[in-house]
Amino acid sequence: MGAKSGGRGQMGAKSGGREEEEVMVGKLWVVQKIEEVEQEEEEVVADKEEELMDGDDIKKSIEDEHRQGLLVEQEDLKQKQEKEHQDKLDEEALQQAREEDLMFERMDLEREREEQQ
Repeated sequence: MGAKSGGRGQMGAKSGGREEEEVMVGKLWVVQKIEEVEQEEEEVVADKEEELMDGDDIKKSIEDEHRQGLLVEQEDLKQKQEKEHQDKLDEEALQQAREEDLMFERMDLEREREEQQ
């Protein structure tokens, strides 16, 4: 009798070992699935971060282009004002040269009249 019950005990141990093995396989499967889900979540988060960075980069790029446009406009305005100022100085210098020419012509005419008298 003892041998038979010992045999059953071994069978019970074998089936218990098989059950433990199945439980371990099940636990490993669950852990693997959890890791897969976590990996997918990390990828989704990374994608979202990249999208946000892309959005921030686009916004920054637009702002930089706007600033650059303003700088170009300011530089154009400055050059226009400098040209207008230089044109005004040139016109004044030309006017002064004409007035001096007229003055010298008058002086020459007066000298000629005095010499003729």
